[in-house]
Amino acid sequence: LDGASITDTGARVLAAAVAKSTLTIISLDNVQLTDSGVRHLAEAVKHNTSLEKIFLNRNQITDTGAAALRAAIKQNHTLEKLFLNRNAITDTGAMILADAIRQNSSLNELSLNHNHITDKGVLSLACAIRENFTLDELSLRGNQITENGAAVLAKAFMSRDSDFV
Repeated sequence: LDGASITDTGARVLAAAVAKSTLTIISLDNVQLTDSGVRHLAEAVKHNTSLEKIFLNRNQITDTGAAALRAAIKQNHTLEKLFLNRNAITDTGAMILADAIRQNSSLNELSLNHNHITDKGVLSLACAIRENFTLDELSLRGNQITENGAAVLAKAFMSRDSDFV
């Protein structure tokens, strides 16, 4: 459904189907999705037992949307990859997602490229990475991360002997 004009109303309808479906991938890139639509989708993801990948790139998702996804990430045990590139997630959203990562045992890739994350958000993510041994790939290209932030992340991954992207 990439590029379609789904908006939040369509996301609500789609979410009802997702909760009961056997879909393994949902791709809603560039569909004008906002936090309201993400809230409906996240509720469905909490109850889905087959979903492995979610693509929500190039939408209008903020920290509020990240907060909606937190419970889904914590409760879903099949989700392996989550892509939130080119949204409006800040350090607050990174902290919220870090909280979710701490309690998740299936997510192995999280992509937050081109958001508004700085070293402050990276610090929270690094702390979560030290506690989560399934997340092997974290992508943060195009954010406002300094060499210090990158070093903190690298140290977190190395402390548990994983790959760093």
